Amino acid sequence: MYGTIQVKLTVSDAVMAYLVYQCHQANNLINSTLFHIRQAHFNSCPRKAFFDEDGMFRTAFELKAVKASYPEREQADEAECPLRGSGRTMRTAKA
Repeated sequence: MYGTIQVKLTVSDAVMAYLVYQCHQANNLINSTLFHIRQAHFNSCPRKAFFDEDGMFRTAFELKAVKASYPEREQADEAECPLRGSGRTMRTAKA
């Protein structure tokens, strides 16, 4: 996720135990936050129900394309970004 710089500490056992505990609590907080965000997302996503080719009843998420716009893309002219407006994105080389 992020690059880290390793720092070797020479501290007492009590301080080391406290630091390990705090790292564990921070990891638990991140994991629980991601869990709740994912649950909220998947509970609010629309689902479609259908029968597959074998006649089995199935449900699936209704997937849709998401278009993201970036400030430098909005300032680019059509010559630099020929796919602009088509819903597709293309990386342009910086000069």
